[in-house]
Amino acid sequence: MGAPTTTDEHHGILLDAATLSSNPNPPAADSFVPLHARRDIDNSDLHARNVIGTDNRVNWNSTDYPYNAMVQVEWVGRTVCSGVLIGPRHVATARTCAPQIGETGQQFKFKPNVHFGERFPSAGMINWYVDGVGFGDCVVKDDWAIFILDKRLGEQLGYLGAKVFDPATQLNKAQFFSYGWPADKSFGFMQPTRQEGISVNSMGTGCEPGGSLRTDADAAWGQKGAPLWAVENGSRFVYGVLQDETRTDYTPFAGGVNFVNAVGKTRADYP
Repeated sequence: MGAPTTTDEHHGILLDAATLSSNPNPPAADSFVPLHARRDIDNSDLHARNVIGTDNRVNWNSTDYPYNAMVQVEWVGRTVCSGVLIGPRHVATARTCAPQIGETGQQFKFKPNVHFGERFPSAGMINWYVDGVGFGDCVVKDDWAIFILDKRLGEQLGYLGAKVFDPATQLNKAQFFSYGWPADKSFGFMQPTRQEGISVNSMGTGCEPGGSLRTDADAAWGQKGAPLWAVENGSRFVYGVLQDETRTDYTPFAGGVNFVNAVGKTRADYP
C-alpha cells in the first residue's frame, strides 16, 4: 500500500511568533467532504457508545467520513502515533511525533483508517512544520506538528477543518470526539478506537491568548496526536491534537490560534 518516504532533502520548517501572529483572529480553516462520501453524512458521529466500566473508548470500524480522514502516523523504527488529515495533503499530529528541525533520513508512513491492516493508499512525507517550543503552558499548547504528504490523500478521503476553542461557549460541554490507535485496545496498533462526549473542563494558563485544552478524554500510548473535533452545522473542525497520553488527572490537547494559523499557512505553502 505504499513504501515509507525518507526525508532526504527537507529539514522541517520552524514557525516563528511574527509569522503566526500576523492574523490574530484567524477564520475557521474549512473542512472538505469528497463527493462520493457526502451521501453517507448523517450525523454518524452522534451514535450512542457502549460504555464498559469507566473507559469510554470503543473499538470502531467505519469507512464513512470523517473516519477515513483519521491517520495512523508511523515513524518507521521509532514510534506509532495518531493524526488527522487537515488539508488535501496535510496531517496534524503531536510535535513529539515529528523529527527535530534539521533532522534528515527519517522514514514516515501515513496510513488512513487502519483496521487490521491497511485498506487505503498510504503516503510518505516531504516536509513538516512545527512551532517554537516556548515556555510554561506554551510547551503543551504548541506541541503540534503539521506534515506535508507526498500524496493528496485528502482529496479522496476528505479532511477536517480547524478552529480555535471558545471557552465562553464550549467549556464543560460534552460535545467533542477523538479517534486513534491506543496500544491497550488496538491489538498491536491495528484497531482504532473512538470516544464521544469529551469535555474540555479547563485550560492551561501562562500561554495567552487561550491555553492548552485539559479534557476528560481517555488515552493510552499510540493515541498521541489524535484529533479533538466537534461537529458544527454538519462540518467537522479540529480544536487540537493529543499532547500527552500518560496523565491521570486530565488529558491535554495542543491547539489554539497558532495551530489554526499554521493550518492555513501550510495549506497556502503546499496547496
